[in-house]
Amino acid sequence: MPALRNAVRNMLQFPNMQREPRLASYRSGITLRIGTGVIIEAVACAAYFAGDIHAKNLIGVSVSVGFIYLLCIPFSFIMKAATATRHTTITTLVDRFLLLLGYSGIIYSLGGYEATYLVPIYIITTIYYAVATDRKMPYVTATMSLACFSLVIFLELFGVIPHLNVVASFKPPFNHQVAILAVTAVLLYVSAYTSSYANRVIEHGKAELRARNVELEKAKDRALESDRLKSEFLAHMSHELRTPLHHVIGFTELVLEESGDRLGEPQREELGDVLRSGTHLLSLINEVLDFSRIESGKETLEENDVDLCALLTDCLKVVADSAQSGAVQTRLVLGDIPARIHIDERKMRQVLYNLLSNAVKFTPPGGAVVLDARTAAPSLLAVSVSDTGIGLDSADLERVFIPFESIHSKQRAKYPGTGLGLSLARKYVELNGGRIWAESLGKNQGSIFHFTIPLTEFRNGR
Repeated sequence: MPALRNAVRNMLQFPNMQREPRLASYRSGITLRIGTGVIIEAVACAAYFAGDIHAKNLIGVSVSVGFIYLLCIPFSFIMKAATATRHTTITTLVDRFLLLLGYSGIIYSLGGYEATYLVPIYIITTIYYAVATDRKMPYVTATMSLACFSLVIFLELFGVIPHLNVVASFKPPFNHQVAILAVTAVLLYVSAYTSSYANRVIEHGKAELRARNVELEKAKDRALESDRLKSEFLAHMSHELRTPLHHVIGFTELVLEESGDRLGEPQREELGDVLRSGTHLLSLINEVLDFSRIESGKETLEENDVDLCALLTDCLKVVADSAQSGAVQTRLVLGDIPARIHIDERKMRQVLYNLLSNAVKFTPPGGAVVLDARTAAPSLLAVSVSDTGIGLDSADLERVFIPFESIHSKQRAKYPGTGLGLSLARKYVELNGGRIWAESLGKNQGSIFHFTIPLTEFRNGR
């Protein structure tokens, strides 16, 4: 009983196409055999009860279907053993021939040359088994089908086997057996050619797909190697560039503070240029490193409870000096906001600083920059930075967030930068679960940068 149970399980098992193709094809063909047999048996029973065929026709169909079913159990074991020893071709041909004999028995039982309407069974078999086999197999199957059908016709013609007549009202499609065989042969070999050609196209597609997968794997390996080299380079740059820059900036500040009147005004201006250039270069390096961490997925949130009003005020104070030197007014407008929120303070400071510094940079003397914050919904904080600067075209409202994209590239000397500030701001806002966008009425009409983030108020005990 266990052996029979395993055999039935193998018969009904859906083919695993990752296994050896012939064995997978055979197992999937078992389902087709069972289904075809059930349909033919059901149709034969219906025809018998309708009076279209006799009892001897129904018995012949049942015997032939039973023969097809009985082939499944032993050949499932035989095919498995043949696959293990790589001797599947002969086993496949024998099984295919016996299957076609079973189908021929069905055709014989339903009238032999009168049952030419069942010839499509051969054609379906030829087409089905062409998919998972080599290009020659459809022609072999078609030849075996034609041989089996010819055997039935000629054995009936020469009286070797009796002709199982159906009811007299039924008339065969053709009156001459040779014509029937000729048409059947044409149909079989046309279907064999079509199946073989389809098989060839499928195999060619599979070969191209395998080649493409190999190329994708190579590209993936190159990308991983490039990412590893980039990480090594950034780590090296972080140490080799930022450490000396911190020293340069620190010693320059120390000299300016401790020198007193010992330095003349020209020397102090030159040291101030060194300090500003060093600070600017350090900020550029930090932006590149921050962007690299975000792109690699290594950036995470470090949330803590923050005084929201103090955070907004401090960020505005950071740009106050540059705004004052450029004769740009700054203003903070606070709506109904919570006193404290739970957020990543460092990243939020970076977002606000990038937006405010950009607004100050692109606002001419006499203009104004406004930082506005309010609660847009019960659980949403809305912040905007507006200016009266040079504005943006409608086509540039999304472009400004593209990494390394400089909208005002022709005025780079006047508006220096890496083009990463707004891109980093968007990444940080999205990392906090929010969104950011820009609005502008056009050139010289100013611009407004909005962002919203989910609002998590301070909770005692956290």
